[in-house]
Amino acid sequence: MDVQYCDICLNPIKEGTLYQLYLSKPRPDALNSAEEYNKYLLEVKKEVKDICPTCKHIIDRIFELR
Repeated sequence: MDVQYCDICLNPIKEGTLYQLYLSKPRPDALNSAEEYNKYLLEVKKEVKDICPTCKHIIDRIFELR
C-alpha cells in the first residue's frame, strides 16, 4: 500500500485528491531547443510538491488576498 503525504503539512493525501505545485524563478534565457526543454522538464519533475486539498485552498486564498 502506497500512502502519499502532503509536502507542506505532512498529512496523508486521500486517493484522487492530489494537487501538484511547482514554483520557479524567472528565467532570462529562452528554451530554444527540444533538448533544453526536456532538460528543464526533468528539473521541474524533481522539484514538484504534492499537496493536499487543504493546503491548495490556503495557497489559493493567499493569491486571492494579494
